[in-house]
Amino acid sequence: MIFDRLLTLLPTRRLGPFLAPRTIWIALWRGCRDRCPACDGARLFGKFLKPLDRCPACGQDWTHHVADDFPPYLVILVTGHIVVTGMTLLEAAFHPPSWVHIALWVPLVILLSIGLIQPAKGGVIAYQWWHGMGGFGARQPLRIAEPAAAAALPEHALTAARIAPIAGDLDAGS
Repeated sequence: MIFDRLLTLLPTRRLGPFLAPRTIWIALWRGCRDRCPACDGARLFGKFLKPLDRCPACGQDWTHHVADDFPPYLVILVTGHIVVTGMTLLEAAFHPPSWVHIALWVPLVILLSIGLIQPAKGGVIAYQWWHGMGGFGARQPLRIAEPAAAAALPEHALTAARIAPIAGDLDAGS
């Protein structure tokens, strides 16, 4: 039941650029997919583990993240659970020689570690941004870096996502 509720909160299709996430789950999903958690309009990482300084689509500053040791800890935790469970089950069922364990589990550990570190870091950055941790402060209504992009969006999208052009004033419409 809880898992079903979680799945209803995750996006089943691309939400499109410039839409602010409604829930933390959407922000986490975007971060884990190497997308800007704030707008989903651009990549989060410029290099494998180096986030961009600013999102080119919405202008969100990502220099405030403090995702230092937690992403590797998450990767070690997940990889360890998968590998130790697999090793235990394989050993209990077949009693293979040690070289089989080495040939099977060492490459799996390497692949899991490389494959999970960027999504883990993206998720941690998204979590910090959502909760205003570190230097992020409280989340502000999303602003579009390109005023022309704001003009292309329908009015209901601007209102629903609380988006305003950078040049404009958020309170000017009220």
